[in-house]
Amino acid sequence: MPMKILAIDDSHTLRLFIKNTLEENFPEATILVARDGREGFVMAQKNQPDLILLDFLMPEMRGDEVCRALLDQAETAKIPVILMSSSAAEIQPPQEKCSHVLAKPFTDEHIDAVIDQYVRLQTVAA
Repeated sequence: MPMKILAIDDSHTLRLFIKNTLEENFPEATILVARDGREGFVMAQKNQPDLILLDFLMPEMRGDEVCRALLDQAETAKIPVILMSSSAAEIQPPQEKCSHVLAKPFTDEHIDAVIDQYVRLQTVAA
């Protein structure tokens, strides 16, 4: 079954960058995008992605709030989350939910390496 990755970010430019990069380097994966935390939370419930890339600072619903909401729902509680932020050093993610913090700005090689690491961990766990 192909992997599904959901990218949640309020920056249209970054959403396109992530979508294009992942579609090119992980052609077997389905890449979903959401423009804010609320939309992303609904998409996560509906689509059950294998991994979520989540912007930390967004209007209305911040990344840590999305993480808590995901944890509160049985159907989304086990989905791994990678937080993305330009202030990554200041983030104290809920350790049980957010497996990695990706510092912005990042390159396509960097995001690919993070996804590769996730895929390898999932293969070992399976």
